[in-house]
Amino acid sequence: TATTDEPLELTLHWQFEDEFREGVALVVHWADEGGAVRHSAVQPLPELPAGEAWRSGEPLTVRLRLVPPPEVPPGAYRLHLLVHQPEAGRYVGLRRGLPIPMQRSLRLGAVRLACAADGDARAHCH
Repeated sequence: TATTDEPLELTLHWQFEDEFREGVALVVHWADEGGAVRHSAVQPLPELPAGEAWRSGEPLTVRLRLVPPPEVPPGAYRLHLLVHQPEAGRYVGLRRGLPIPMQRSLRLGAVRLACAADGDARAHCH
């Protein structure tokens, strides 16, 4: 459970199966209980120097700090991770472990968002 004024801290450990030279961005969807995406947070991975690439099998740790979006009312949400290549206009296939088939997104987990106890400016919390 998190409050509307409390950021969520996520640490992701992963590896690319292919080599990527162009920009890659992490996208986290906030989906409500009905499955509708209520918000998308985008965080680009650090830019690589010219000629460098995210290499296949290279371990990568990314820390995400997700601030609950102001337009999202209190309630239960599922967080889904997507990896987007904006220049190529496509999403990278993802999976947990080797035998599992590739998917467009991975479920990161669920969070229950509650109004902040010490006063909350959101219209949904009055």
